[in-house]
Amino acid sequence: MAKKKVSKKKAGSKHKRQTGYTMRQLIIIGVGVLAVLGIALVLILTSRAPSDIPSITGTVEGEQVLLATANGIEIYSDEVEMVRVQLQQQTGQQVTQEQALEQTITMKLLVSEAERRGHGATASDVEAFIEAQGFPAEQLRSEIEAQGMDYEEFLEEQAEQLTLQNFVESLAEETTATEEDARQIFDEQVAPTTNETYEEYREDILSFIREQQAIQEIQVLADELYMNAEIEYHN
Repeated sequence: MAKKKVSKKKAGSKHKRQTGYTMRQLIIIGVGVLAVLGIALVLILTSRAPSDIPSITGTVEGEQVLLATANGIEIYSDEVEMVRVQLQQQTGQQVTQEQALEQTITMKLLVSEAERRGHGATASDVEAFIEAQGFPAEQLRSEIEAQGMDYEEFLEEQAEQLTLQNFVESLAEETTATEEDARQIFDEQVAPTTNETYEEYREDILSFIREQQAIQEIQVLADELYMNAEIEYHN
């Protein structure tokens, strides 16, 4: 995996990055949890052979068809298609329905594990998250329904994303970032582009290191959950 680069920003900017979204942006990016989408849809790509998943045939766009069951969790064609589109946007590559199905199963298993560990989010949590960005829940409902989307289904989908975000944040809090590693990243990636000091970037770099460690843990856990799951394909 290519080494991630820390963004060139000053410490103390994290709060600003969490606010200021337009309503349309919040809807498009899934209540603003871009980091979670990156983890769930890109970074946990596995090395399982395509032959492990049967070809998907006979589905119609917009139709809900049961494609698989993983540990009792039902996976439908419409959510797989949504993941496929998101994957293509994230990677810039063509993604098959079979690949999207594998990723959807993996994400559902991660959400289930996160809920089991006490990190589950509710529809009310999603509304609270959006209101913290400065948008009343009623305004969100109007925007969602104006686009022909079901508001309750939207909240349910975003609750899963928020659950993953909570999980990643909890793992990051348990990791250890050293000053030595932070200084190395600053010297190699930040210092050549700025005259500012290490101390101005210190907190952001330490947070970046903890997040990367959490992502690595998620990757390992995702593979374990998938390999140990009872998966049945229905298409």
